[in-house]
Amino acid sequence: MTNSELNGISIHSLHSSREPEANALPCRDSGNGSARTSSPQFAHAIGEASSFQHLRLAQRRLKLLLDLTNRMISNFDVSELLYELLACIRRAMGCDAASIALLDPEHPCVFRECALDYPENGGRLMNRHLNFSEEAAWVSKLTNSAEPLNLAATELQTHAVALAEGFKSLCHFPLVRRDRGCGVLTLASLKEGAFDEADIAFLRQVASQITMAVENALAYRQIATLKEQRACERVYLEDEILNGGMFEEIVGSSKELVRTLGHVARVAPTDSTVLVTGESGTGKELVARAIHKRSRRASRPFIRVNCAAIPTSLIASELFGHEKGAFTRATERRLGRFELANSGTIFLDEIGDIPADTQIALLRVLQEREFERVGGSQPISVDVRVIAATNRDLKAAVEAGTFRLDLFTD
Repeated sequence: MTNSELNGISIHSLHSSREPEANALPCRDSGNGSARTSSPQFAHAIGEASSFQHLRLAQRRLKLLLDLTNRMISNFDVSELLYELLACIRRAMGCDAASIALLDPEHPCVFRECALDYPENGGRLMNRHLNFSEEAAWVSKLTNSAEPLNLAATELQTHAVALAEGFKSLCHFPLVRRDRGCGVLTLASLKEGAFDEADIAFLRQVASQITMAVENALAYRQIATLKEQRACERVYLEDEILNGGMFEEIVGSSKELVRTLGHVARVAPTDSTVLVTGESGTGKELVARAIHKRSRRASRPFIRVNCAAIPTSLIASELFGHEKGAFTRATERRLGRFELANSGTIFLDEIGDIPADTQIALLRVLQEREFERVGGSQPISVDVRVIAATNRDLKAAVEAGTFRLDLFTD
């Protein structure tokens, strides 16, 4: 046998002895694209890493649900609650920004409160009473359908703010309670396709939990406001009783008095705004009380305000209340007289002494039935009958420019 044959035999024998292993896994080398094999140990390591990642994800999401629950039962301040919820969600989901917008139940095209958690652009932001235009018609569509809206970069034409910030993924979740839309949860990311089907399924549960948390906080706020109002009403009522203010009997038989009482009888049931004029000491407050007692609001508060006795700088705060920090001595929030008189009657004695800027706010109350506290930005709706009195000649005051014509004639 020749050397070449021997070499051939040797080579043949070498190849036949290297049978492929049955458990080898084919894979592709990332360097030159050539095929190679992977050991069972490597495949097992990959499986363990994948299982570990899924376990970490499940733990992180479980922790998020637990955090949301803890905040639901420990924080009833709506603004702070929104921020805490958003911070938890943004960190757990690994997105860049998160927001919650609450709809005004009486105005379906108005966001009552909007909270944003966006660390890369100023951190936290709270806006109140925002109108959304036709470009944001998706809001109504979203809350009516009760289905999430997952948008890619090519679908963000109607989201100008998101485009300007460079977001490439946007996901909206309707907050729906008892078949009624109450708001929108939005997550935003700078990455393409940031939210997959598993994320959306999980975030449905999160949106449901947020809805309950927000409803509880709003209910707590309403109860606290009513308790504060009732406490203030009790103080005013006790003051009125101690001062003998409940006396409303008017005795007399003159033609002028009979004519005045006839006007009282006619105007009392109408619920219209009333102006009582006359010299000081002629009983204008007794007439105002008689109107209130003969109206449908007789069982509700009668709040008396002597506008001439309140300093000009404090009249707006006295009438409309103020928020904490609105001015130097505003160490806590205070309800104004209009809020105390809600569903009842407010008597503005010496209305001719109200300053011009407060007259504008008073005109808004008469026309729109709403106002804002000093230092606040959220409109407050009230149902109050206004009875005013003055010993001044308001027509002359209008001509002199010290009293608004539209307020006098409204």
